[in-house]
Amino acid sequence: SGIHNLSNKPIDYLSKKSVTCVWKNVAATKKDIEDMGFGFYNIFNLIVKSEDRTQFWHDFWSDAGKLKTTFLELYNLESQKRCLVGERIHHDGVIWDWKSSPAGYGLSEEVTRLTNVIANTHIGEGPDQVICPLDADGRYKVCLLRRKIDKNPIPNLLQLKVIWSKLI
Repeated sequence: SGIHNLSNKPIDYLSKKSVTCVWKNVAATKKDIEDMGFGFYNIFNLIVKSEDRTQFWHDFWSDAGKLKTTFLELYNLESQKRCLVGERIHHDGVIWDWKSSPAGYGLSEEVTRLTNVIANTHIGEGPDQVICPLDADGRYKVCLLRRKIDKNPIPNLLQLKVIWSKLI
């Protein structure tokens, strides 16, 4: 069991000030974790599956981060900017939908680089899921993040000691 985002919105949406209740507090931890020097997406990984709702260019699903940012020139040539991962990656290869050929803009190497980034993506069966790579079972546990923070002191805050609540 766990807390689920019933709206299927990305974490960036959840950290907006307009979001209220428990999700506002959960989303606020994203900034806190990043301020401590830990990337939020190193603690939570998105696993794309066949019933995906994950956007190819806009969501954090690959090791390259948001592909829209990493491959901006290719993103500008994409004709379906809100396409899903499953619409681009198939069992028999990648299917592109460019407005015009990237080769005409000298971007053939970028296409190769992007293809290499997504080459090891295997889309399984079922809905997308978020896992926590801090533990072998993929479940997030507060104690695991606490251990990670305690083992890796905060670079900019070496003089401060993290004081943990006994309730957690």
